[in-house]
Amino acid sequence: AALTSVPAWEARDNEQTITGNTFLALWYSEDTGGCRVRVLPVDQIEWIVTDPDDAKCPWYYKRIWSDGVTQHVKYYPDINYNPDNKPETMADGNPIQWDAPVYHLKTGGLDGIWNGKIVDCSPGLEMMQQSFRR
Repeated sequence: AALTSVPAWEARDNEQTITGNTFLALWYSEDTGGCRVRVLPVDQIEWIVTDPDDAKCPWYYKRIWSDGVTQHVKYYPDINYNPDNKPETMADGNPIQWDAPVYHLKTGGLDGIWNGKIVDCSPGLEMMQQSFRR
């Protein structure tokens, strides 16, 4: 329902219009061979780790979120990044979620000046989101 219901389509369209980003985690099940698609909230994606030799080639998405008590940090590989060696953790010790690669839908933006950091524009986002709800 995160993508298939009418309200979900409207929410995704609004988020894409406002932020220019949608992050879809594709959770694969080895048992069933199926895939569940889940939207990762844009404000939880803190950094995009890219190939050191090609900044336009994403490798991982660093997600930071809280359950109200604990802050969690996890990396998700890009859907097109499939190295032979798959480490369990990044250099900072946080885990990599290999069974949930991410498809990043990005629209707009300025090419060549973004350094992997998702720009914090939250003060303006709330105002824009309110205008879409009217």
